[in-house]
Amino acid sequence: MEDLLSITNGRNLLYLSILSLNINNPEALNVLRLLGLNDEELNELTKNIDELLDLSAENYRVDLDPLTRSLFVKVIKEFYENAGYIIEGNAGSLKTMFAFMSKLVNDEVRALKLGDLDNAKRLRTIQLRFLNTHLKPLLKGIIVSNEKLSKATMILLELIDNDIDLLKDLLSNIEYSSQNVRFHDEFKNTFHDNHV
Repeated sequence: MEDLLSITNGRNLLYLSILSLNINNPEALNVLRLLGLNDEELNELTKNIDELLDLSAENYRVDLDPLTRSLFVKVIKEFYENAGYIIEGNAGSLKTMFAFMSKLVNDEVRALKLGDLDNAKRLRTIQLRFLNTHLKPLLKGIIVSNEKLSKATMILLELIDNDIDLLKDLLSNIEYSSQNVRFHDEFKNTFHDNHV
């Protein structure tokens, strides 16, 4: 349980770090370094994070036809509401999506601290579904549609892909898979290095 709590705290730091890159938060940079980003990748993310976080699904979900894309922010907002959350602002923006993920992971931390493993698993399931259905496709759309931001977006997509793999492992009760041992340990160590 302690390892699960440490990993989940590390995951929370990932999302908080992405959201606080625009203020050059040294702790955010440190967390992302510990997760394997080099200085070039950090610089690319930092210089583009404000513009990236403002991008939205209605402009970049190129996998959808234009009519569906124009209505898709409503679909995302319904996802938030069905999960029990009320979101202010543009429901389809990357900033809102990362904030939603941070809130979900933070709520999972709270559930684990209370010993509510069923709720923690429910929250993990919501996170995995959200990442696969909304956040990852938006990032892929930005990569193919916005040359200026594609490199920074690829960095974010790699972090999200790693988190998706981790969530899949956690949901299937596999503590560590050979492919994700490094990423699991980095999440766990990230929390311990920054908060213990």
